[in-house]
Amino acid sequence: MRKRRVETTVSLTTVRQFLEAVDRGFERWMRLIETDDATRTEWRVLALRNVLPALAGVRAGTVPVTATALISAWVDAGTALGVRVRVPQRRQHARPPRVKPDLETVIVFDAGVLEYTTKIASSKDTAAIIQRLMAHLQLSYDEVGLIVGTTGETVRRWEHGQSIPPEKHAVLHATDAALSRLLDVIKPEALPSAVRTPAEIFDTESALAWILRGRMTEVAERYDRELSYQR
Repeated sequence: MRKRRVETTVSLTTVRQFLEAVDRGFERWMRLIETDDATRTEWRVLALRNVLPALAGVRAGTVPVTATALISAWVDAGTALGVRVRVPQRRQHARPPRVKPDLETVIVFDAGVLEYTTKIASSKDTAAIIQRLMAHLQLSYDEVGLIVGTTGETVRRWEHGQSIPPEKHAVLHATDAALSRLLDVIKPEALPSAVRTPAEIFDTESALAWILRGRMTEVAERYDRELSYQR
């Protein structure tokens, strides 16, 4: 097959675009295999860390090298996690020789894949916090959105992996920390009812009214102070 050498210098933007395109492909493949969300996230991260040979194949203009490297990265990552991956017979051909990436490509790829997989891990963390808030406080997506200062639809997209702005991520983490404080002083099964009951310590409003105005940390502090007097 005719090879076309790509002479352009690889950039971080190029690596990001390559990883985004590959990740979309990996996600489509993973939908064909029954597994849980946590395993799927780990699978994506492991596979993406191993696609440097595919990037080298793209830069060298060799389709067989690129395709084989992508399949190998996906299958090897799944196998490492104990997922049985069956490759279609038509894909089980002899592997073409690898294209050795140059040092510059290796350095830029390492920076790009670290950045991209960190975002994936952050998305997983974000989803866990959203689900925890909704479960313990019996909140809707719209109500979580009010706490963070956005819409319920945006919260839903964050839960499903869309990148979250750093300032919103910080608010979610602070809210989650405040929830942990609440769970230290109020039993989990009693918490949804407690925060919906008007109380003097919240100026005759419910704690939930304050929480939905972004005052979760203050709510936790007041509950902690008030209930500590009763111990």
